Amino acid sequence: MREANLAASFHAEVLVNQRIATLEEELANLKKSKREIKEDVNGDITIILQKRRDMMELERARVNLWREMDDTAARDRQLEGRFQALDEMWGEANSFSLQF
Repeated sequence: MREANLAASFHAEVLVNQRIATLEEELANLKKSKREIKEDVNGDITIILQKRRDMMELERARVNLWREMDDTAARDRQLEGRFQALDEMWGEANSFSLQF
């Protein structure tokens, strides 16, 4: 009877050890998959952050461009007024010169 119990215990221990080895192997595979997924996610996050920085840079450039365009338009209106004043002065000078 003791021998039967001992044999059964030994067999159960072997089965438990095999199950432990199987679970440890599965755990190692899961850890490897986790590490690979984590690396992929970190790579994706890096790409997203770089794109965000690029978009912010482009937005700053767009705002600066609009500001420059507004300044240029203001200078253009200023020059247009000056040319109009010069045309009026030329017309006055021309009509004055015709009087003599």
